[in-house]
Amino acid sequence: MYSPKNSPPFKIITLEQLKKSINASEFFPQDASFFTVHIDSVRYLHCGSDLKFIAYSNLSDRINSFTNWFGPETPSVKDIARAGFYYTGNSDICCCFTCGTQCNQWKPDANPWKEHILSFPTCNFLRKNQPLEYINLVHENYLLAQQFICCECKNNPKDIVFYPCGHLVCCKDCGKNLTTCPACNTAITEKFYAHFD
Repeated sequence: MYSPKNSPPFKIITLEQLKKSINASEFFPQDASFFTVHIDSVRYLHCGSDLKFIAYSNLSDRINSFTNWFGPETPSVKDIARAGFYYTGNSDICCCFTCGTQCNQWKPDANPWKEHILSFPTCNFLRKNQPLEYINLVHENYLLAQQFICCECKNNPKDIVFYPCGHLVCCKDCGKNLTTCPACNTAITEKFYAHFD
């Protein structure tokens, strides 16, 4: 019986490999009765992997899921679907068919591939369709940008330095009423505005 403890090694096979394979046991565990495949509709197959929603593995099926979409016109539903997402039918929530990560609150300038990377950078679909260098760059840029975001509101840039500890952790709006530093709990005696170009 299949279970995560005795799952087979992760393998991805193409439709052509599946059609050409004479001995299916090369790709499937001995007890593969848990897995049903519709050969004509599957672009690739994950065995023992984390494929969450196989019904949306086809791009056209993901695009068709957006028939009742009321989210923004940009990014386009085709771009969202190309990045592995299908529409869940709730609000503007989209879900990746492979990793199951969900994205919502789409902004007009949003890049679906970047949103996918920021939500789940190790997604197999993402790694198959985007260069690893691009994934790493987007993820590293996000982490770097987060170092400059206020630790309190998580929205504005940090721009207040607390004295005597010297920590730069808050924006001026969040820092104006603080009496102790959120980073070290030191009593704040002075606050300095830091401006970065």
